[in-house]
Amino acid sequence: MPLEKLSESFRGKKDHVSEGISASEDPGITDVMPVVPHKVLYAALPFYSDSECTRQVEGATITVLQPLDPDGFQLLDVVPTCKRYDVGDYVSWQLNKDKVWEESYYLNPESGQVEQAWTMHVEFVGRRISEKALAQDRERLEKLEAEYSKGDEQVM
Repeated sequence: MPLEKLSESFRGKKDHVSEGISASEDPGITDVMPVVPHKVLYAALPFYSDSECTRQVEGATITVLQPLDPDGFQLLDVVPTCKRYDVGDYVSWQLNKDKVWEESYYLNPESGQVEQAWTMHVEFVGRRISEKALAQDRERLEKLEAEYSKGDEQVM
């Protein structure tokens, strides 16, 4: 499955755009389980301003998110961020409209091939979902992950 950004508006949902909340590397925590939680599959991947991947962008990295969408959309989100996430984190979907990166490239961690990450993207600043919220909604999360895995197998 290619790693690409599918806009939330295409999925029929609206992105939450935050006002300038990127002052620290810590994304913060939320006790609210979103309708579409996202799971961090890859974190802290470098990205580049050129297709040869020789000019690394400083001060930001790529995080690859798996949206656990109850409507069954199976595409991954490749997003730029100044926040620090760990593989396996569950996060909310939030964007900071005040930081924008233009055309960028990265090495796909699954294929090792250079891919265009986006033509233009605002900063991802989603908050980690708290252990309390995860525990309260564990059954739904497990069901969403199972559905995603089943859809992924059908694509292969």
